[in-house]
Amino acid sequence: MIRIVHFITSIDRKSGGPATYMELLSKYLGQLVELHVVTAKTDNDVELECAVVHEVSCVRMTDLYTLRKQWRVLMDTIRPDVVHLNGIWEPQSWIVQHEAQKRGIRVVITPHGMMEPWCVHHKAWKKKLALALYQRRSIREAECLHATTEIEKKNMLLWGEKTPIEIIPLGIGVDRIEVKKNWDKRRKILFLSRVHEKKGIEFLLEAVLRLKDRLVGWQVIIAGEGESSYVSTLKDFVQKSAIQDIVRFVGGVYNEEKWELYRSVDFFVLPTYCENFGYVIAEALATGTPVITTQETPWKALEEYHCGHWVSLSIETVTDAIDDMIGKNSKELECMGKSARRLIEMRCNSATVAQSMTELYNKILQ
Repeated sequence: MIRIVHFITSIDRKSGGPATYMELLSKYLGQLVELHVVTAKTDNDVELECAVVHEVSCVRMTDLYTLRKQWRVLMDTIRPDVVHLNGIWEPQSWIVQHEAQKRGIRVVITPHGMMEPWCVHHKAWKKKLALALYQRRSIREAECLHATTEIEKKNMLLWGEKTPIEIIPLGIGVDRIEVKKNWDKRRKILFLSRVHEKKGIEFLLEAVLRLKDRLVGWQVIIAGEGESSYVSTLKDFVQKSAIQDIVRFVGGVYNEEKWELYRSVDFFVLPTYCENFGYVIAEALATGTPVITTQETPWKALEEYHCGHWVSLSIETVTDAIDDMIGKNSKELECMGKSARRLIEMRCNSATVAQSMTELYNKILQ
């Protein structure tokens, strides 16, 4: 059985997509390979089944020297065939890659959307420094890059490097997710994700403001954690716009409470600037909840399966989509919800993703 090490700087549930990816992938990949995960310890780590977790110091810049020593010891102990990095830009990942490649170990990188144009230009001066010091070399010297969609692959190619790119879609453990039992109108709308400027929450709040007369008696639930200053800015907007009777901030929601929340709403909204996948979209659809999201995500299938709206990113388009959805009756929501579940069952199974990932590892080891 081949030995695979995944390195990820954090599996804190607050960190969003990459931690969710590791949580889901480990359940299935760990049954096919000897799986080790190297990461930092936090108070809110997701549980990784079928994987051996090794804790290292990789949170602060001052940990870099310690991380290098710890990683060398772990390589001696584990003797990995492949090292798989999750995320880019952080010097911790470059240290792990560089030390592994000095020993002839193959390295795969999953950027998790961090090579997308929006991410590259966000805090651009830091990205330019990283590119100059190590990041472009890291991409160039990797054995393979893992893209999750054709769109992400195209954005990777814009970097001009010749590193091979393999497309393996992400998935979720759909067999473990219970679909809602009915689609009675609840007059509730959900946003659930990291509360971060990338997620476009302002578009949702502006849409609520424009539709506030139509939304009397509705609840718009904002679930998730984020920087306190940014959360305060959003709450101030809600107060100044006099939509506090509609919009409710509930903080982080996890485990079964999260799934109950997905099932308790009429539809889900993620008006994001950039997603290479969007786990929360897949989770909502798996529970039978229709979705509104933007064309900055790879979810065109929402239109193909008639289970939501896939719109250009603007206040007008988000407003129009919400306006349409609040007018749906329970029968229409049921048809959309059942179609949403079929979409996930057909295209987003984590067991299939794990098998494809194992095939990739075997391919680069030949």
